[in-house]
Amino acid sequence: MNYPIAIWNDGPLKFNKDTKKYERISKEKVSLIYKSNSENIINEFSNEIKKYQTLIYNDLKIYGISQNLDTKDYILVIKSEYCEKCGKKYTDARYNWCYPCQRDFLKNFTNWNSGNKIIDDFIQSMRPYISTNDYNAPIFEWIPYDQFNNIQQIGEKGIANLAIWKNGPLHYDYLGRKEWIRELDKKVCLINYYEIIVATNEFLYEIIQYLYNEQIYGVTQNPHTKNYILVFQNKYCENYCKIITDEELYSTENCHGISQDPDTKYYILVLQSKYYCKKCGKKYTNTNKWCNPCQLNILMKNFTNWNSGNDNINDFIKEMQLKIGDCNDVVLEWISYDQFNNVEQVGIGGFSTVYSAIWKNKEYKQVALKCVHGSQNVKADFLNEVKIHLRLLQLLQQSLRFGNVRFLNVHGITQEPNTKDFVIVLEYAKGGSFNNWIAKYKGFSWRNKLIILPSIINGLDGIHKNHMVHHDFHTGNILLDEREFSVESQKIFISDMGLCGEIGNTDETKLYGVVPYMAPEILRRKPYTQAADIYSLGMIMYFLATGRQPFAGRDHDHYLMLDICEGIRPKINAPEAPQCYIDLMKRCWDPNPDNRPNTTELKGMINLFWDSINLCGEGRYDIRDQFTEAEAYRKSLLHIKSNESNKSFNSQITQANNYTSRLIIYNTNNHSSDDFSDCAIAD
Repeated sequence: MNYPIAIWNDGPLKFNKDTKKYERISKEKVSLIYKSNSENIINEFSNEIKKYQTLIYNDLKIYGISQNLDTKDYILVIKSEYCEKCGKKYTDARYNWCYPCQRDFLKNFTNWNSGNKIIDDFIQSMRPYISTNDYNAPIFEWIPYDQFNNIQQIGEKGIANLAIWKNGPLHYDYLGRKEWIRELDKKVCLINYYEIIVATNEFLYEIIQYLYNEQIYGVTQNPHTKNYILVFQNKYCENYCKIITDEELYSTENCHGISQDPDTKYYILVLQSKYYCKKCGKKYTNTNKWCNPCQLNILMKNFTNWNSGNDNINDFIKEMQLKIGDCNDVVLEWISYDQFNNVEQVGIGGFSTVYSAIWKNKEYKQVALKCVHGSQNVKADFLNEVKIHLRLLQLLQQSLRFGNVRFLNVHGITQEPNTKDFVIVLEYAKGGSFNNWIAKYKGFSWRNKLIILPSIINGLDGIHKNHMVHHDFHTGNILLDEREFSVESQKIFISDMGLCGEIGNTDETKLYGVVPYMAPEILRRKPYTQAADIYSLGMIMYFLATGRQPFAGRDHDHYLMLDICEGIRPKINAPEAPQCYIDLMKRCWDPNPDNRPNTTELKGMINLFWDSINLCGEGRYDIRDQFTEAEAYRKSLLHIKSNESNKSFNSQITQANNYTSRLIIYNTNNHSSDDFSDCAIAD
């Protein structure tokens, strides 16, 4: 929801650490949330304040309350969350950081020319990879040599030099002006490559290794010697070109001793080889003896050994391969389709067909092949699904807390030889989808439900905290690792990331999804938000509690859509589920997206339920009693359900096949967006 933006002339109060006083920041941009002057005004303000207090960045603050003197409407004044250039929500509102705008700025930043097309193309191609959502990342540039003053040689051979860069590096001033500025007269370190006067692939490999440790500013060339020079942050010289003192020498660990070069008379520290790559001599990237420069070199040399036949696919795979920075990172590959045996269909949806297969080159590993319908001509959404998967996998490796939730590993891309559709090669989840898996088990107690639900919430929380929305969250997109019933060790996968994307970056002209899991505001063609994912999570909670799909037995047509928009929800009452669980679930279904809980609050409530049934932590007896009653009710129904187990299981499998994502097409020529009388669902 976009709120009106205004300029607050006086501005908010902020504590000045220098003057030790509160001072006003004049001309501050703010957002205004209007609330009509009603009897519920206090509750409405309370809900808004609670929402902003639970945001991950508490700097998204509420400044105060105002009132329109003409309409008498009250106004909540908050720090602006929306970019004044593009109108989209800031990626990080603390610093007015809008990643799409900054990405476009850097893409169009071309006021330089090295005089060498290879260098120019390399800089332009690598810039999008290093300019991530991190506003602190330095921007890699071509720097004219006449920009350097006070060049001071370090050591006798002049390989390393200190210098002053007059214009200085480009960086985002996130604490001050909230724009790109240059840091004038910046002290830098120049590393000369005397033997390189031609931009070879080896030299480019050398540059790539530094792009991901954020120590390099750019490249220049000495106009007299013609040798290329890498421009580093000054700390590079401090870390790698410093004189070793006696204290540092005696404290050096894993050092065999000291030697001396008979020609140069330089002293040499003899270190254990386990810390340095035997091929290139550089320090290993990590303790697994993994050398990033060597691995990138191997991948780049292999570029000529494969070809997808599609330039977009080729460029995309190369881009993803050059981003690896750790031995655990996924190396995306082009995989020839003849590498797969025993290809069998295991599922079909509105946009793709999924097969299981055996990958011969990977020791006959079982994989999933997701064949995307109509992908012969590669489109952005196909590549976006792969990119989102890789991004979330990288976040997992950075030790973000996702609980037992995983995202399917992406092995590579291939092409079906008959249809020419492109295929994503994924990790295979043996347990299948959640709706099929749960139908097999009668012993799915409320204790087990409280084990598996937090894992699902954690996965969605990870997506939301990285400023994304899933767009298509339902039980068919929750997969399980094992066929056996073992909740504690069961790994859960969130899949189908094709529609997943950044907040506000959506195509509102097309709607995809499973109607019973779609929030009413989405059916009214409002922008997709994280609150819409929460609505879908509420329906998953219903399925978890009852074993039934929401609105089971109803057609997914415009009548159901109208009912959802009019507030109709699946029916459930205690003791089928604990009342506290039902209350939380219904909050997720609230027709007003602003009233729905976020993932942080949901995790807190589920933890409270768990503490209560175990009588630990902040647990409460009344909540424990509700779960005890619901568990007794569940057990009392087991003998009834067992008599119809086969019929029930087959019925649920049939229902699951109907709960697949589809394209919803609106005919709005003669109707408003709230009128669904002419909508159709495309099979």
